[in-house]
Amino acid sequence: MSIPAVCPVCQAKFPIEAGINDAHARQAIATAIKLPPPLGDHILRYMALFAPQSRAITMDRLARLLNELTDQITSGELKRDGRRYKTSTEVWAAGLQEVLDGRDRWRLPLKTHGLLFALTVDHANKYSAQLEQSNEKKLQTRARQSGPTLLDEYLQVQSNKQGEDNGR
Repeated sequence: MSIPAVCPVCQAKFPIEAGINDAHARQAIATAIKLPPPLGDHILRYMALFAPQSRAITMDRLARLLNELTDQITSGELKRDGRRYKTSTEVWAAGLQEVLDGRDRWRLPLKTHGLLFALTVDHANKYSAQLEQSNEKKLQTRARQSGPTLLDEYLQVQSNKQGEDNGR
């Protein structure tokens, strides 16, 4: 007995086993399941940008594209042009959303992840700058709250000694 499924696009009924009968389809599904949940919807819509209008994207290609992307996302960093950029789920979501929002401007179908990676690098740089600025503010606040440092106290003592020596 098979489990019935319904195609979300054409509403055709088919056994679910048929949808995952192909080894590449199973690999693509397994890969997609590993992605952080907030990225799932973005990834599905992003993958559609690789499909030629005249025919469906092959499961082999879909699995390959998903593996390439998953490797970058799960590593926590994006390797591009010989550099490494720290990434987070939020950074990837922003990059994916920018690609999806601009789909009318891009030459489709996409051939590689190059566009996504370039946009994600921009978001990673912005995120790093914001994080650095936030950390700097925290350090400044902590320094003000902690009062004088040992160096400040030493310099004050030295200044007082010099004042005493000059007064003699």
